Amino acid sequence: MKGHVDTRWPLGRTIVAFVVIALLMLGILEGCITPSATGSAQPSNDEEEKDVITQAYTEGRYLDAIRLYEKALSDPSSVITETMKREYYDSIDKYVEVALDKARTVYGTEKDYDSALYVLETFYDEAEGIDVIQDTLEEAGMDYLNAKYMDLVDEAYQAENYLLVAKLYEEASWWDVEITESMEQQYEDSVTKYVASVSSMAQAAFGDKKDYNAAMSAIRPALVESKGISAIMGQLETMMNEYAEYAPVPLSSLSCTQSNQMYYNSKYGSWRESNAQDVNGEFYNIENVLFPIHEYYDSDAEVSYIQYMLNYQYSTFAGVVFRPYTSLSCADKWNYPGTVKIYGDGQLLYQAPGITKNTYNSYPFSLDVSGVREVKIIMHGTWRDGYSSSPKVCLGDLELQK
Repeated sequence: MKGHVDTRWPLGRTIVAFVVIALLMLGILEGCITPSATGSAQPSNDEEEKDVITQAYTEGRYLDAIRLYEKALSDPSSVITETMKREYYDSIDKYVEVALDKARTVYGTEKDYDSALYVLETFYDEAEGIDVIQDTLEEAGMDYLNAKYMDLVDEAYQAENYLLVAKLYEEASWWDVEITESMEQQYEDSVTKYVASVSSMAQAAFGDKKDYNAAMSAIRPALVESKGISAIMGQLETMMNEYAEYAPVPLSSLSCTQSNQMYYNSKYGSWRESNAQDVNGEFYNIENVLFPIHEYYDSDAEVSYIQYMLNYQYSTFAGVVFRPYTSLSCADKWNYPGTVKIYGDGQLLYQAPGITKNTYNSYPFSLDVSGVREVKIIMHGTWRDGYSSSPKVCLGDLELQK
């Protein structure tokens, strides 16, 4: 009807209104429900942290308890309780106590310092970043280290192993071990006694013959063994210098007064290097090998010689007579052996055994040349090697000693 207003709700509008009212009522009810009302309250983060720390502490996981506490401490929102603090400091004490107990156990009655130090080092590494623990364990480790070196030095000293005493002392100093007055005295006494023993051996080897090389054979090994111990090395170096005036002088370093068809290996260069090797493969100083080069092949002609003025300055003339490796290729006859004769002021001082194609021995010699003004060496024994001559006999390691 025209002008009439229809007050009836369409069906769709009715349903929508019902749903909206239901949702509103549900929201109001949920807002009114509190945790206390339901009876199922959830623990706060602070309570969870406290429980986890307490559990680690109770189970003896002291390092975990410490790290959990420090984590909570770094969180501004965490509440640190007195119980948490107590368990934290207690955990530190107990962790250190466990480490020290284990170290004492492995140390035992056998004084196993290394095992005790290993235990402390392991606990130290595990506590990385916890200064209060690491400082305490480091101090305990130094106590073991101090005792270890004190015992080791004393044992070595009582055994009269003076070089070992010195080495242990140097090690202890490197590790910043506490050096006791007893250790200091044992070290100083050991240095004195060790050097004295080396000096005694060197003097005995040097002897009346003034054998420089023998003296050096006593000093040089000791110098190597005492490497790094300056108190010993300095005295041994001084000792070596005291013998320096008796050091052998290579004959090749002197100027000859006369020579004929006799040469040193160095005159020929590298192509004569094989003359510095004997038939057994032994090598001699290439600069100090003397040999004849005359062309009187397979004869007894004494045409190769060399002379030196000693001027009464030397006591010993030494060297080695040998058959050179090159002579193994000799296809010439060996009717005459290679020979060596040494004269002092015209008097025969030495005549070497004849060198033949069957000779495989070398012949060292040492001659007394005290009071000798001039020495003369005569050699013969060569063979044709292509277009030149090669020796059947050589002299090596020729040295003069005062």
